[in-house]
Amino acid sequence: MSDMIKTGVDWLANQMSAFASQTVTYSRGNDSVIINATFGSTDLSIADDYGSSIAGKVVDLIVAAASLVLDGKEIKPEVGDKIELTDGSKTTTYEVLDLAGDGCYRFSDSYGIGLRIHTKLINN
Repeated sequence: MSDMIKTGVDWLANQMSAFASQTVTYSRGNDSVIINATFGSTDLSIADDYGSSIAGKVVDLIVAAASLVLDGKEIKPEVGDKIELTDGSKTTTYEVLDLAGDGCYRFSDSYGIGLRIHTKLINN
């Protein structure tokens, strides 16, 4: 018997990619790949030793893990990778960001099908 939950996660990931995503260019150095990404956000709060805290949101891009292929190899996001969204003549660039304690990405499901990549806006 097949894993019905995994089948559902696969279906949902395909639906997000087909109907709730935008085409972006993911690049590392001179290598790049065009993939579909769904935009999201992660709340971030950092406290200092004096009890003050700074809160904000980080732009996340949710992508199919299997779509991140550079130079013929499936990769995981690394700090400094770039993601560009082009809309007509306007290009918006995001850079993969390391969140303290969370790394630069996390799996968006328990099967590792989707990745939630943490980024910061560097060019609008």
